Amino acid sequence: MSSFWWLSPGDPARRTGGFIYNAKMVDEMRAQGQEVHVLRLDAEWPFPPQPTFDAVLDTIPDGDVVVADGLMWTGLSASDRAGLTERCRVWVVVHSPLDMEGGGESVAQQECAALREADGWWATSRPTAALMARRLGDLEAHCICPGTEVEPAPGPRDARRLLAVAHLIPRKGHDRLFDALALLQDADWTLTIVGSDAVDAEWSDALRSRAAHLGIADRLDWRGTLDERALQAAMREHGLLVHTAHYEAYGMVLTEALASGLPVMSTDSGALDGVESCAIMRLPSSGKAGEWAEILRGWLSDHVRQHRAYDAASTQRWPSWAEQARALAALLARREA
Repeated sequence: MSSFWWLSPGDPARRTGGFIYNAKMVDEMRAQGQEVHVLRLDAEWPFPPQPTFDAVLDTIPDGDVVVADGLMWTGLSASDRAGLTERCRVWVVVHSPLDMEGGGESVAQQECAALREADGWWATSRPTAALMARRLGDLEAHCICPGTEVEPAPGPRDARRLLAVAHLIPRKGHDRLFDALALLQDADWTLTIVGSDAVDAEWSDALRSRAAHLGIADRLDWRGTLDERALQAAMREHGLLVHTAHYEAYGMVLTEALASGLPVMSTDSGALDGVESCAIMRLPSSGKAGEWAEILRGWLSDHVRQHRAYDAASTQRWPSWAEQARALAALLARREA
């Protein structure tokens, strides 16, 4: 198989789901003997004002395989896309449809047109794969979900210690969680918040003000961005992961939590599609504070439910990153033959 070039829309070391997926796949493919190069393209993705990178892209040898992150493929200039597809086999990894991240119908049409120019694509969640296949009219939807590396953590957990892991941006729904928790001030709980407050500083400030106004600020522990080891330690220290995103194409943190033995309470997410377990509790999409508060209260007060959830989470099994990297290599090899 030819060398791989993985196009990264900015710093490949960023701690977001899509970037972590890319980095893990690159590491595992290299460990399995593949030659993989990462090419960083810095711009205001997904639609930079000056999207031409021909001088950089020309460094990729003819005939090599190019994997382009879906966040940037549509935003590249038409000439850059055409130049790549003429010389190389180009695959696009779709982490999340661009219109679901704030674009409209025209953005969805642009993304589909750009994907049709590539030799192939795959999605990182089953719902996204099905959605893009419908839009593109493909008969076959390719999906390679993220893997996990953690093992269930032994020992007792404190169900009252809640954990939220998501960057502080409106889509992640921290405000809805705060509103629900404000109705539970008679209950015993704390919330640890892991995620960057620099992505949307104005929203982060508004969340802190909201917590103070609701009277729950003293129960919140803001930890900022954590590296992989520190995040796994945080998961071992807590009793429930609460994930309140308005939309989540996959949600790697959910499978990481479950793999570590931590139950989750979440809104709809691709990671949980088709998975039934008493370690998983669903939050209705309505986002009504009263409804969410009752679900949270039920968790905090039901010790039998807690123990069942911990037992279920500790026995749940997820594919490893090595397995998923082999699946990706097989997909690309099948299409290249």
